[in-house]
Amino acid sequence: MGLVAVAFLVAPLWMPALHLADSQYRYERVEVTTTDAGIEYAAPDAVPPGAAISDQIACSGLLRIRPCAFERLLLENETVPSGWYSTNPSSNLNRFSDEYRYVLLNGTVYETTTVTNSSAQRSDGLYPVELALDAVPPETALRDISRAVASHDVPPVVAETARTGDTASYRAVVPPATPIRLSNGSYYRVFRRPPEDVDPIAEGMVNLATVAASSVGFVLLVRLRHRVDVTIDVSYVGDSDR
Repeated sequence: MGLVAVAFLVAPLWMPALHLADSQYRYERVEVTTTDAGIEYAAPDAVPPGAAISDQIACSGLLRIRPCAFERLLLENETVPSGWYSTNPSSNLNRFSDEYRYVLLNGTVYETTTVTNSSAQRSDGLYPVELALDAVPPETALRDISRAVASHDVPPVVAETARTGDTASYRAVVPPATPIRLSNGSYYRVFRRPPEDVDPIAEGMVNLATVAASSVGFVLLVRLRHRVDVTIDVSYVGDSDR
């Protein structure tokens, strides 16, 4: 009886864990595929407006407008001076950008890289390093920027969504801003939808039930205390020599 009373009394602590009136977050997946046109969504209409395929692929969405404009200029001019110099005339550095690894332009995927201009050696022996783009197979780029579904930085609800489809959770997590790679070789981008509005009536009923349960627990504890306070005085009368 005492445990029941305590359980009711602390209802404000365990009632929220039941999620009786909480709104759920929905997670949805959209398949990402490679085609002759590069990398694209299998169902573009199911994607949030402007969502890039990956934050590691510039120009794959409506974001990164300035980098996209720069990369288009770079593609037209072939190379652009970087301001860096090298002592090795044949050196090059891939992924010179810390913000993204690849660029999707005109249906082709390019890797960001650099080339050393060996024909423009300075008097001090240094060679100018120039920014460049190198076309790569879409499959190579997609695998490179994707994350394995079993990776430690893929939240469980995101992994479940990538494997099975739409899911719901009371916990809000941020899905990786890049495709998730499954063991069968397919790729999915997972998005979190905004939660639905909480029903004010249901929320009010849950709050009322919480207060009522706590009140019942308090009353039960008071009654138990009165029962414990009742004592029975027992005296033994007999021969003290025995």
